[in-house]
Amino acid sequence: MAELTVQCRDEMGDGEWLMEYRLQAQESLTVRELITRRVTQETEEHNSELDRGRGFRGLISAPPSVTSELNGWAGRKREGKAVDTAVMTTIAIEAYERGDLELHVGGEQAGDLDSEVALTDGVLVLFKKNATLVVEQLNKGRKRSKHETMPKR
Repeated sequence: MAELTVQCRDEMGDGEWLMEYRLQAQESLTVRELITRRVTQETEEHNSELDRGRGFRGLISAPPSVTSELNGWAGRKREGKAVDTAVMTTIAIEAYERGDLELHVGGEQAGDLDSEVALTDGVLVLFKKNATLVVEQLNKGRKRSKHETMPKR
């Protein structure tokens, strides 16, 4: 099968355009393979450029991190954080199964995860997010007491 380039576009459910992304793919893939290829390509690109200090930007959002001068970041070289491809792929596939993520290829909605989609060079693949897809934050920090969270008078 021939390699081709498809144009991926991310949108929220209300039509708000988020980003566009070029993806290398084959002519015929299942929906699961297409989602996996998209997430794998963008996470590998991010992980290969960690020295640029950018935050991850892709189909799934990375968990929030604290980066303030109060925590000693002033003057340090910022480095990006690696993202786990397997975790991101699992979140995307589960979101597709729940209906939080829709896939439209050439204007038509894709079927279930194991259905085939036919791709052509330059076709638009729309990833429509009906909910924000975020990696769960594992270290949520310490819990504040009620006295620390009450407003000062």
